[in-house]
Amino acid sequence: VFQTASDKVESEGLAALHALSASLSRSVLGPDSEDLLDIFLTNILKDCKHHLCEPDMKLVWPSAKLLQAAAAASSRACRKVTANVLPLLLEQYNQHAQSSHRRTILEMTLGFLKLQSKWLHEEDENGLVSFKDPLCSMVFSAVTDPSTQLQQVAVKALTVLGTHQGITMLLL
Repeated sequence: VFQTASDKVESEGLAALHALSASLSRSVLGPDSEDLLDIFLTNILKDCKHHLCEPDMKLVWPSAKLLQAAAAASSRACRKVTANVLPLLLEQYNQHAQSSHRRTILEMTLGFLKLQSKWLHEEDENGLVSFKDPLCSMVFSAVTDPSTQLQQVAVKALTVLGTHQGITMLLL
């Protein structure tokens, strides 16, 4: 996925990662057993997180695709990946002044927000509540940016955030 020249290879690699994450998500956890999903996701996060912080942003999309493929497999996977990635994306958004970099970061954030929405019906509590202030700050900043492309992504993010319980009230 990081260095493939073939869309087919990338697609199949992401599908395999998703399938592994889904399979590990279904494993039964006993009181003394290791959480294989947690170990698997920790390794993926370790391999990808530092790419999200690179100033040139070369490997940011491949990393985001890998993380989103793993996170899309289950509520538990989504919660773990999102809790680790969102703080980084929020920090990176604030560190980059260029609208194009901010748009890329907001688009990745939007992908994780959509994944969270996918699992909302299974959750008793929204995993984004602890991020609501910085998320809303990021999106409101993007809406008021002079770049129309950044504004468009911000409106999409607002739409997705509007579906999240606990964040909707802050938006109003």
